[in-house]
Amino acid sequence: MHEFLPPSRSDRLRGIGLIVGLLSLFALISALVDDDASVTVAAPGTDGSVLEVGDIALDKERHEVLREFQLLALLMENAGIVVTRQTLIDRVWGFDYVGDTKTLDVHVKRLRAKVEPSPDRPERLVTIRGLGYKLNS
Repeated sequence: MHEFLPPSRSDRLRGIGLIVGLLSLFALISALVDDDASVTVAAPGTDGSVLEVGDIALDKERHEVLREFQLLALLMENAGIVVTRQTLIDRVWGFDYVGDTKTLDVHVKRLRAKVEPSPDRPERLVTIRGLGYKLNS
């Protein structure tokens, strides 16, 4: 028979943080997707905390650390510029990431489902074959 220790205070706090993160993800998704496939968020702050590319807006202050959020923010900060796959992986997952690079493709696919009118024919978040991705306005 296995015995388990009750969760420590730090474990409970991490669990609460995870719940808050999931709720934040839901809020982000809700903000990114509406009936018209356009984005609406709170009015931009004066401190540059809201990134806007075309009709996509991202409030940098309203999130927990989420890979999708980090990926979208990085692409928006470099809108119109090809960001290499390696740069995306290094900046979002870290220089020491040793996992499968297909993880990036999965996250890009999820983002496309949220920001593209037709995710199967992307026009905003495009693949630049052999290089990386580019976010168009």
